[in-house]
Amino acid sequence: MNSGKYAVFIATIVVLCLTIIFSGFSNVARLQGIKSDKKLFPNEFAVKDVLIAPVDRVYGTWVFIYIYQVCWMCYGVSLILRSNAPDLLDKKFFGSYSIALICNIIWLFTWSRQMHGLGFVFYVLQAVFLNASLYFAFASSDEYFQPSPSVVLSSFDFWSFRLLLINGVSFFTGWVSATALVSFAAVLQADLGVAQASASNAALSLLLVFILLWSALQNFVWERHTRLVFAEYISVIVVLAGVIAKEWSYKHEEVRSYSLVLFIITFMLAIFRFGLVIKEEAKRGTFPLTHHERGEDVKLI
Repeated sequence: MNSGKYAVFIATIVVLCLTIIFSGFSNVARLQGIKSDKKLFPNEFAVKDVLIAPVDRVYGTWVFIYIYQVCWMCYGVSLILRSNAPDLLDKKFFGSYSIALICNIIWLFTWSRQMHGLGFVFYVLQAVFLNASLYFAFASSDEYFQPSPSVVLSSFDFWSFRLLLINGVSFFTGWVSATALVSFAAVLQADLGVAQASASNAALSLLLVFILLWSALQNFVWERHTRLVFAEYISVIVVLAGVIAKEWSYKHEEVRSYSLVLFIITFMLAIFRFGLVIKEEAKRGTFPLTHHERGEDVKLI
């Protein structure tokens, strides 16, 4: 790893630690018994009367997200410490991921001060840079996931990269993208005076576009890079389950029904993805060592 990439990686670790610390002070996860620092974060993050805001306990997912990020970051450290580690990630990935975390911190400060419009902008930017970091991860690791690569990853790197790093960032991306639309509905209501149901339906429609777009890119554009990536479906399903759990006791039948339809669509797309992976891997084999079993002239690292 060159000095420039090393510096960016260290900066990413620092920014992640700051994000976790500020999130803890803000109690954005709404953990029972933990109060936010009112000087840093004077108001609650929840916006009242947003129909598609999930039940409070769903926001505890932030804890899982940060644990997941720390886990893949530990794998990133191993890429530095091992002399024969593959060159899977570049500075663009770490830079985009760091900017996403900085946007998260800015969102914490602006949204808690009821600067909903500005906070929403930075929350959307967080989603944009997280998606960009995924793209850069796919691009920088492309040579290792060609149909017939000249260099094959070890089993440790293969599984760590796919299940820890890519799935970890994907879960974060899916969560932020889905909850950004909750913030969008809040901005429509609080700042633009849009009716509750109309704001929620507009946000759900954008979420549907995001789900379909991601499924199309994953299955037909980035297929070999995202073959074992399912975390984004899980994060969106968790958000929608929280919305449905809240709305089931309310009288907004249109929003409740729309949320349920999106939940079913996302669940079916996840099942389709599982089925497609099983079908494809039954043909060609999943794991790095299968190239050696076929007698191909490849180098294992």
